[in-house]
Order: sequence, then C-alpha cells, then structure tokens
Amino acid sequence: MDINELAQQHILKQPVYVTGKPIAYTAREFGLDPKDVDKLASNENPVGPSPKGMEEARKALEEVNLYPDGGSYDLIGKIAEFRGVKREQIAVGNGSNELLDMIAQVFLGPGVEAVMGKHSFAVYKLATMAMNAKIVEVDMPAPAYNYDLKAMRAAVNEKTRIVFLANPTEPPCTYRNEAGEIVGTDIDLARRIAAKMGRALVMECVDFIDILPRLKAGTADFSIATITMTEARRRDVDFSEPYGEGGARFLYRTDGKKPRLSQLMALRIGIEADSAHDIYLCLRGGDPKRYLRIQDAVAALKAGEIDAVLFDGMQLTTLADASGGTLAVSAPLTREFYGVAVDKRRPDVLAAANAVIAERGSK
Repeated sequence: MDINELAQQHILKQPVYVTGKPIAYTAREFGLDPKDVDKLASNENPVGPSPKGMEEARKALEEVNLYPDGGSYDLIGKIAEFRGVKREQIAVGNGSNELLDMIAQVFLGPGVEAVMGKHSFAVYKLATMAMNAKIVEVDMPAPAYNYDLKAMRAAVNEKTRIVFLANPTEPPCTYRNEAGEIVGTDIDLARRIAAKMGRALVMECVDFIDILPRLKAGTADFSIATITMTEARRRDVDFSEPYGEGGARFLYRTDGKKPRLSQLMALRIGIEADSAHDIYLCLRGGDPKRYLRIQDAVAALKAGEIDAVLFDGMQLTTLADASGGTLAVSAPLTREFYGVAVDKRRPDVLAAANAVIAERGSK
C-alpha cells in the first residue's frame, strides 16, 4: 500500500515554507566570507542576544533533563501583568508562524474561507491550505500594491472566518494614510527622481531580499527602502548620496532632563519591547520600561511617566518636528545612512537621485 493513500489528500499538495538561508550556507555556496554577508531574508536581531536572556538560558539548562512548562504558565502571568490584561487574553507561540497556524486550526476547515491580500505574507495562505479551507485572495493592484479594503470587505461572506490583514506603519518612510494609500518620504523621493528624469514611475513591491538581486539583474533601475549603505552592498549596486540618517536616538521633553548614556541608571527610558534598541540599552546596563508600541512610549513621555524614549532617529525626528517644540531628539547614539540603491549600469538614474537629494537638502 502506498502511504500517500492514507494521508489527507490536501496535505499532499501543501507547499513547503521556504525559510531564510543561514549566513554560513550562503557564504559556503558562493565562496564568501561570512562577515561580508548581510542577511535580509529573516527578521533576526543583528545586535546579538541580551545578556539577561543569556543568563536565564544558562539557568534553564540546569533543568534541561525535565519537561518544560508547555503551557507557559509563569510567562503568561508576567505578560498579562505587564500589559494589564487577563491571562485568558494571552496566547504564546513559537513565533508568529505558530500563532497563525493556531488561529487557522481554531477557525478554519472544509467549507469555510479566509480572505487575504494577493501579495501578503505567505503563511496566511499556507495555514489556510493546511486546514483545507478556501483561500480568497484579493488583488493588490500595481503600481502601489496597496490593500484594496473595499474589495476585501466585498469578499467577506457568511463562510468567512478569518481576514488576514497586515498594515505597514513606519512613518515617515513608508506607511498607510487615512485613505488607505501607502505614502511616506521613500515614496515621495521615488516620484521626484522619476519626475527629474521625465519618466513615468512604475513601482513594484518585492521582498527585501530580492532588492539587490533585481538591481544586479537589471530588472529594476533603483530602489528606495531605507537601505543602509554598507561596503558589502556597494560591490553590487551604486548608492546615491545619503538621503536619511538612521540609528538610535533619544526623544525627550524640552522641559525635562536631557538624556545621556552615562546616566542610564538614573533615567526612566521607554523602549519598544524586544527591539534592537531594547538590546542596545541592556548591553549597556540599562533597565528600560518596555511598551508594546513605540507610540505608547511616546504617550508616556508626554505624560511625564518616563524621561526619554530610545528608537530610530528618523521616526523620532518626525515626532519631534510635529510636537510644536515640546519634544527634541538627541544626537545619534549609533549612525547609519540610507541611500537610493541604483543599478550600476544606470549612471543617469544615480545622477537624478543625487540631484533630487541635493535639492531637498538646500530647502
């Protein structure tokens, strides 16, 4: 007997989720030094693990001979207390993929449907297929590839159990406005470069890992995605002059203390939980107050509950500029610069990008 005949038939058609290739594998495959490889395919932390987390991991190893608490009782209790919610409102999973699978297992099955954008996260589709439910994909038309919220609403019917919807929100670079349009400084800059060249702009959303290969292959002329300029990337593409400066900065009230790294232990610093900035502070002996969203930390700063917020400089500068002089940002604690990545065979595009950036700087 063929074992496939015993399996659920829809599972046999299930695609495999392709994860990001480890740096060591890529380096070995192409004969590269691992130090020269920038991995963009996975949501990983480039700063390194928190010393506090490492210490707790070492303690856990002393009990590795015992089964762990699969229900995460203590963890859920601490999260619920920290967030001010009930235990019943917390679900713990091994990353977002498992949580999406759990949601699909609860709500999906044969005869029901899940609605999602055509170009959204692949796991939405995979989780739905695994439960043998119907996938309803709503087009995200070019050139902006925005969610068509009206079309998604129209796709919902009595069989719909889940609507998968992700909302990009990273002002000022790229975010969704009240009209549902993706806008931001990156989008504005792309339009101005095309206008400078007298050409129509055709935008295409691709995975971040595909940006540099597309430029090298000549299937894209330039890319703007708050790409940090590094020497390794310069081997593959040309970069414009910097159009933005990233890196960590403090946001603070102008009528309060001006934060300094040397005063970490004496300051109440708000942070977005589990961010690279969280780890940056912990590595330097800080004990930040963690918030689910950076907006919550900023609200606490305005209310006088904390002394400063540590986050990416571009976003904090936008908030300070809009505060009417009540908020200010510190000098950069770390420095990185964003540039327009350009196909090396398109010096005309590079010249146009630099001209637009120079015009912006002169205003």
